[in-house]
Amino acid sequence: MPVSPLLIGKHIAMVVRQFSPHGGLELYTHKLVEGLLLSNLKVTVICEENKSEFKHHNLQILTYGEMERPGTDGLARDERFRYAFRNSKILLQRHKGEFDLIHSQHLPCPEPDVVTFHNHSVRRLSSVGETWEKLLNESKIALAKRYKARNTFDKYLMDNALCRVFVSQVMKEDYYQVFGADEKDPYVIAYPGASTNTDYSTITPVEESEFTFVFSGRGFRKKGLDILFRACQILKKQGQKFKLLVTGVRDRLELKIRAKWLGIEDQVEFLGFVTDIERIYARAKVLVLPSRVEPFGMVPVQAMQLGLVPIVSRACGVSEVLKHNEDSLILEDHLDPSELASLMRTLMFDDQMRINLSNNARLAVKNINWQHTLEATLEAYEKALSTPRKTPVAAVALADYARGFDEQES
Repeated sequence: MPVSPLLIGKHIAMVVRQFSPHGGLELYTHKLVEGLLLSNLKVTVICEENKSEFKHHNLQILTYGEMERPGTDGLARDERFRYAFRNSKILLQRHKGEFDLIHSQHLPCPEPDVVTFHNHSVRRLSSVGETWEKLLNESKIALAKRYKARNTFDKYLMDNALCRVFVSQVMKEDYYQVFGADEKDPYVIAYPGASTNTDYSTITPVEESEFTFVFSGRGFRKKGLDILFRACQILKKQGQKFKLLVTGVRDRLELKIRAKWLGIEDQVEFLGFVTDIERIYARAKVLVLPSRVEPFGMVPVQAMQLGLVPIVSRACGVSEVLKHNEDSLILEDHLDPSELASLMRTLMFDDQMRINLSNNARLAVKNINWQHTLEATLEAYEKALSTPRKTPVAAVALADYARGFDEQES
């Protein structure tokens, strides 16, 4: 695609933990890098580990290598932030003057020009959780090293980016509120695309004997599986016949005990972590993701490509690109199992509505593409290049914020 004259020939340093075509943040970065190269920009990826075979004459990949240690395995989470900062700093200093823009994919590095935020702030659960969750989360922020470190580096990135990129509006609102940013501070929203490296045309739907829902996510409360369980309990008490496939969360004994305590153990099938999630989607008609904390949510849009109808909470960033009663159903109160049960029951009993939503979901997901991600990011680059730094980063910001990341360097 043609780019602004301001960007022609620019060299971007893309800072990310792992360069890979698989995963969430990793896929996002990989697709973005591909788009930037097709737009005739130069890109140097600075990362801990390269797991990509992608090659291009304008692409260079620099890894931490053996500068300090082979990787972050075994490091505490707070130390991982310092590890990333120290090593990215070394590589950036070695190549000082080569880059026109430094773009961090939510990884601590010195002097970022553009930062894409992929996770909510550590305070997000304090505003969207139940009362006891809010209290527990504030205690963790005050006492836990990893929460303190994460909050510190998020503040550093927010304060020093010339333009901030968020994967949803709800994320932008979270960060601007938590860190007291001025609404005039430059930002863009760059939603992820839906396409992956999977050929969905090879997936054949499987007709189950019972109406089947699917949940996929690694968190129990943050992803709203506790609310989904309670919604299933309501449906069970109403005499409804259905099945819930649960993937992503570990097949923990406590989840099975909880399902049994709620009386839904016969309705829930725990599948653990799976590598062929599309095959699981093929068994279901509806995907349910009633998350409390969800920056965007790739799971629903991937499932939509197979015609599953998504039920997602309004707290999910993906709800911003979906339309209630057109291509999805939106749960307005993510803490209300009765509302969720009602939405699930609607699709169980109104087959024509489900088919219409399914067809519309297949069409809608085609408009959720990586081209938008690229265009929004290029806009962020233009804003960054047009925005002077108010204060030199090295003189103030590093002294104020980076001491915690840099302290073990000496």
